[in-house]
Amino acid sequence: MKTDSDRKYFYLLAGLGIINLLALLLVYPKLPQMIPVHWNLSGEIDATANKNILFLFAAIPVVIPMGMYLTKRIDPKSENYKHFSEIYLGFCAALSLFFILTCWLVVFAAFGFFSFNAPTVIPRIICLCLGLLLIVYGNLSPRIKQNHFFGIKTPWTLESEKNWQKTQRLGGLLMIILGLLFILSGIFFNTALIVLTVLFLFGIFGAVFLYSYLLSKES
Repeated sequence: MKTDSDRKYFYLLAGLGIINLLALLLVYPKLPQMIPVHWNLSGEIDATANKNILFLFAAIPVVIPMGMYLTKRIDPKSENYKHFSEIYLGFCAALSLFFILTCWLVVFAAFGFFSFNAPTVIPRIICLCLGLLLIVYGNLSPRIKQNHFFGIKTPWTLESEKNWQKTQRLGGLLMIILGLLFILSGIFFNTALIVLTVLFLFGIFGAVFLYSYLLSKES
């Protein structure tokens, strides 16, 4: 897939986002004024907001493909995108679909589709989807070439191709582990497991940053 031929796919994804927005407009009048927007570790609704916030959720799947197409075009290393254009486009599609799913989960929750006997259903679904997304990304991360916008970046990865490649490998492995933790959290929905997942998420940033820094000192 050539980089310059990707435009229609990004436009198609943006069009899907617009269709999602139009579908939301159809159900919007029937929604209650206040809708759930956050669930705690017990799966209980602990925050609500005006239903107008759904338009923000629905706008994200439109902005993502257009934004990712634009950043690819303005990146000084735009030529490198042709080496991983399928990965870039696939991630764009997966991210857009994830936010469309999130939008409609909130809509269904507002309509009371999820019974009180299964209060954790939405957090579970989100954890499972995030886990799958992270595992796929982690597996593909080593194939991402140097660029300024996509992938795992530190102050040293753009200075050295070797640093970039090794950092993507480590980051990809950590993302796979994080994805598995999210999936386990979605299955068992255990408070300790969820806390561990969040701590591991923050730990990834420090580990990747330190690893990239140490690699730069070796060279």
